[in-house]
Amino acid sequence: MHPDEYKRLYEVEQSHWWFRGMHRFIQRLMPSGHHQRCLDIGCGTGGLLTALADGETLAVGMDFSPEALEWAARRSGQLVRASANHPPFREHFDLVTCVDVLEVSSVQPEKLAAGFVHVLKPGAHGILVVAAHDWLLSQHDVAVDSVRRYNLKQLRALFSELPVKLLYTGYLFAAVFPMLVFVRGLLYRLRRPAPGQPVRSDVFPPPWPLNALLDLLCRVEALLLPWLRLPFGSSAVIVVQKL
Repeated sequence: MHPDEYKRLYEVEQSHWWFRGMHRFIQRLMPSGHHQRCLDIGCGTGGLLTALADGETLAVGMDFSPEALEWAARRSGQLVRASANHPPFREHFDLVTCVDVLEVSSVQPEKLAAGFVHVLKPGAHGILVVAAHDWLLSQHDVAVDSVRRYNLKQLRALFSELPVKLLYTGYLFAAVFPMLVFVRGLLYRLRRPAPGQPVRSDVFPPPWPLNALLDLLCRVEALLLPWLRLPFGSSAVIVVQKL
């Protein structure tokens, strides 16, 4: 991913409706109880770490990108540089999260899933989120080095042979899904970059009234989790417990 993308991500991650929504979704899907040690695989610029950490929880961020870790260090000092294909831990964490890493070109899906489970203590929980639906691949995916998207059937199959119990699978961002389909399906075709121009992601601050409205919609959707199980959404999530 281009270094400029990390800079934009860091600047908007605390205020942008999508990131705020994602952090709320993960907090709502976290099993009750205290988690002493949390690991965020592919932590990027560290926004989720601030949502996971509290006075009694050690939240560790792991990423392979030096640029990402430089930005994340401004938010958290507990960082590790390592590949998502080979996490350097074994049965060490009470909670593991992984958001929008499975779709990256350098990631080997089966190895990431195995490593994701490997670092969990027996009985511990993992929450993995991935971009949904191949037909939504767009310029944004190109800009952030994503080459694949998943549906729930594919996501369940990835964990079917691993020593876990599936606690929840579903789609996220259902409340704003029609808008996302419209933007990526139509507007992107109208404003394709000219040859030679860089492709940029969707990571930019929208006008504050729109940001506030979308944030509110995601807040309402988060309140309905984990009971909400709609058959559509722009992200897919799976919650597992290690056996």
